[in-house]
Amino acid sequence: IDYIDKGEKLFSSENGNVLPAGADFMHWNIRVKQTRTLNKDAIEIEFEFPQGWLDYQPGQYLTVSKWLSGKHYTRCYSLCASPVHRQLKIAVKRIPNGVMSSYLNDQVKPGDQLSVKGPFGDFIYPCKENVPSNHQLVLIAAGSGITPILAIAEYALQSKPDVQVDLIYANKNVASIMFLEQLQNLQAQFPYRLTITWVLEQGSDLLHAYQGRVDQDILKFVLNTSSTPSYVYICGPEPMKNTVLKQLDDIGVQKHQVFVEEFVAKTIQPIGALHNVDISLSDGQQHCLQVAGN
Repeated sequence: IDYIDKGEKLFSSENGNVLPAGADFMHWNIRVKQTRTLNKDAIEIEFEFPQGWLDYQPGQYLTVSKWLSGKHYTRCYSLCASPVHRQLKIAVKRIPNGVMSSYLNDQVKPGDQLSVKGPFGDFIYPCKENVPSNHQLVLIAAGSGITPILAIAEYALQSKPDVQVDLIYANKNVASIMFLEQLQNLQAQFPYRLTITWVLEQGSDLLHAYQGRVDQDILKFVLNTSSTPSYVYICGPEPMKNTVLKQLDDIGVQKHQVFVEEFVAKTIQPIGALHNVDISLSDGQQHCLQVAGN
């Protein structure tokens, strides 16, 4: 085992880059195969996939870690390609003052190594319950929330011939849309099974988009186009997510039909008695943490 970047491990033995057949988890340093600019603030990164294959489900994410300026950063990025493609891709949107997102957008290049772990997440399609083969799949995304939604859409269209896919994709303007050409090509490839409703804050005749935000009228229109059971997947910023969830509830969509990916991890409230945990560091520092029973 070689050590690079302050202790991150790279398996360099003869079989160090070979995954067991059907592996469902990895934690390796792997090389960047290629990058592709999606817009001025977002990039797609494809990794050199090891021999073998990683079993992941559309909608899941990886963690990516890197030492930068003496600090270790780890961030979560959704896989943006269907498992059918056998390509390991993530998309990264630049966050203001974001160290990791800025590094990945501005500096990472083919051949660079990143510590990658995963897959993680239960925002998956198909969901765990028994879903009928013939159903409507409504996908609602805003901004970079398209990343896992794209993987889900591709998988459903390529692997579920009886599924109708309706995508609602909201953005500020045309220039901010991620995967624009790829989505248009997908729609051309599946013209009778994929519809895309573009929603832009700044209207444009280019895409015949709705101007404004995702509202109840748009949701009603999309959901009323199918007589089959509907399953709704939502990924986007918190305000959009909360608004759409309320609108779906008002329309009468059942909660078990709705699946939401959280952009930001929710803070878990402590339950039960608090216990003191004393921590001694190698430099002599002493700390005491209070840990709840949960």
